[in-house]
Parts: sequence; C-alpha cells; structure tokens
Amino acid sequence: MYQILVKLTKTAPEMVSRDVLIHEIWGEDVPDKDVLRSHIYLLRNVLDKPFKKPMLITVPKFGFRLEA
Repeated sequence: MYQILVKLTKTAPEMVSRDVLIHEIWGEDVPDKDVLRSHIYLLRNVLDKPFKKPMLITVPKFGFRLEA
C-alpha cells in the first residue's frame, strides 16, 4: 500500500495506470487484479474516509490519481 501511495504522490496530479502500478510494485510476478483493488480500497480508507472530499480519484478504464 505504501508503494502505491509513493507512486501516486510522485506523479500527482497526473494519472497512473493500473498496469504501471502493478508492474512497478509486483514486477514480472503479476498478481490477481483483485490484489490491486484491495490495496486501493485500504488506501482509500486511510486517505479519503476521514475527509469530506476524496483525494484518491479513480479514472475509469485507466487508473488512479491523487488530487489535493
């Protein structure tokens, strides 16, 4: 989860595709796609749940981005 946050932070406010996240975190050992989804879910609970405006934005059919 930390590596996802680091990647999103470094590229903010640009978008990061799901494929890039999977490749940079897991390399050639590609996990089931649900693994990324569960990590994003946990990250969203930490970043978005305590606040009114979400910071972790899902870009449909592409990936994710952080928004201040």
